[in-house]
Amino acid sequence: MARSSSYGDILRNARKRTGMNLGDAAYRLRIRPDILRAIEECDYSRMPPRGYTRNMISAYARMLGLNPNEITQMYLDDAYAFEVGRVRKDASTGVGSGASDASSRSSRRQTQATEREPYRNSRGRAVYDDRLEKPSRPSNNARVHTSRNVSLPSRQYTNLVASPKQKGGSSKLPYFIAVGVVVLLLIVIAVFVLGGKDDATVDTQTPNVPVAGLSDTSNPAGTTTPPTIIDVKPTSAVVSFEVASGDSAYIEVYVDEACKYADTANGPVSKEFEITGKCSFVTTNPSSVQLFLDGDLIELTDEDGDGVYVFEVDFAQILADWEAENAKAKAEAAAQQATQDSAKSEGTDTANE
Repeated sequence: MARSSSYGDILRNARKRTGMNLGDAAYRLRIRPDILRAIEECDYSRMPPRGYTRNMISAYARMLGLNPNEITQMYLDDAYAFEVGRVRKDASTGVGSGASDASSRSSRRQTQATEREPYRNSRGRAVYDDRLEKPSRPSNNARVHTSRNVSLPSRQYTNLVASPKQKGGSSKLPYFIAVGVVVLLLIVIAVFVLGGKDDATVDTQTPNVPVAGLSDTSNPAGTTTPPTIIDVKPTSAVVSFEVASGDSAYIEVYVDEACKYADTANGPVSKEFEITGKCSFVTTNPSSVQLFLDGDLIELTDEDGDGVYVFEVDFAQILADWEAENAKAKAEAAAQQATQDSAKSEGTDTANE
């Protein structure tokens, strides 16, 4: 339960003094209303992890005109006290059972030790042991084991370095290799000889005659490749994000002012959102998130300096930029085509004269 002097009460009273309700504060901070309510009520079961909650409380206090450092320190102290109290409560529930089990095991060992009789070791001393069976001393015969490996016959010589001779005679593999190498060399020589003759024939039979007074008809001077014009008008944009394995980040995505995603993403996670209007992407841990717009990587920035990184997309602006680029490309293509037509007409007039 929340205390009267807790950080949650201070934030709630400051918000009420400004005349702002919980929904307005959530909209300005881009934080869900249920999370702000959990912060004001000091309900740790409904709060995000400590790092994200700390940034949210700092931004909340700064918006209300409070000292963010003092409010954040109050939250950290209260959260630490809550965690320590829970750990002590969990530890106190399991102490009795462990002690009783340990005492019962020690009593059983003492009872078994008194019931068993000692045995004499090799030096004649009495030895007490908790084992059920007395260890027996190994005899001299038990220590010696005969070898099961049979040695090589003394009359037979075995060469351990050279491989055994084959019974079928010498191998014919070297001959086949030699024949294959010779055939391959003949094929390479034939390809070079025949290919050189064909190239020489083509070069001698194809004259290089200038046309219409141009010295080089393959690429006339001043001819350039017209720019590519994309006639397909985009109908939507795609905003996607990825969180790598082992990383985590608190992320919120709003599409047309409607919350489409708000959760702590524990990697690996990837989501896509199709945009035809406006979209806002919010996170408090940009180092663990990769944001893409139509496949292009977007760099997140913190414009307000409150630890909350925001990226906004307006599809109407994307469409306007595309129309401007498409009109520019069409104008450049028309100018290049007019230049080429003028050069061709001048060359035709020169040839007719």
